[in-house]
Amino acid sequence: MCRPDRLIDLSDRFTVFDGPDKKIARYHQYFVVKSTLERVKQYAADGRREGGIIWQTQGSGKSLKMVMLARNLVLDPAIQNPRIILVTDRDDLDKQLKNTFLACGLEPQRATTGRHLRELIAAKKSGIITTLIHKFDKALNGKNLVDDSPDIFVLVDESHPTNFGSFAARMRQMLPNACYIGFTGTPLTKKDKNNFARFGQLIEPHYSIKQAVEDEVVVPLLYEGRHVELLQNQSAIDLWFERHTQGLSDQQRADLKRKYARAEMLNKSEQVIYERALAR
Repeated sequence: MCRPDRLIDLSDRFTVFDGPDKKIARYHQYFVVKSTLERVKQYAADGRREGGIIWQTQGSGKSLKMVMLARNLVLDPAIQNPRIILVTDRDDLDKQLKNTFLACGLEPQRATTGRHLRELIAAKKSGIITTLIHKFDKALNGKNLVDDSPDIFVLVDESHPTNFGSFAARMRQMLPNACYIGFTGTPLTKKDKNNFARFGQLIEPHYSIKQAVEDEVVVPLLYEGRHVELLQNQSAIDLWFERHTQGLSDQQRADLKRKYARAEMLNKSEQVIYERALAR
């Protein structure tokens, strides 16, 4: 850490003031930001910058990592006039990111509507924008806009469901040559939903739960199975069924029995959930 060039780098580009608190990058934050900077300076065959996945476990300081990456992108002399867009899929995350950046001395503009997002992108000014992913769809509904700049960096917070649907398609339609970097603690590797296929290769080093536990950043996550003995009051069930199915035909009553006698349906009942929660 005290190697002269690294110490200067840490003090200059990896130290932020989060409100009254001074925070210095932890080792995994420092190295993954440095790796990301090297990655985005490479270009694919189609002329776009290489993106990728930053895989770091929960509790590893993802928001501050975004702040440090944004700061390094802005200060890197090899990247001229970068435009940074922070994308989430929940309003509370959007507000949290904006507040974190503000507390750290950076001033992002928060897109309040699809039209506002379109105006911010169309202005083509260097800076930071925060937005919800669905606003791209609304932005394109009003007026078609395509910005093909390769110097737009889209930092996508963990939003798995929305990165494989129409909202993500509209985002990439508006920003076809942008550099996309995904942040996740639980990457998807399914055939139809694969984060690496969507964003690019894994950007090392990744930070696993095992490392976080060893660093005492998070506590161990343990799963303990419990079997709860459940007893059926058959007479009460029959009485309830007879009372609530009066007026139905024999066929309709038989259909209801087949549907609600399955374990899947019984496990969803309020009494079963209550008994299991009580047993824990």
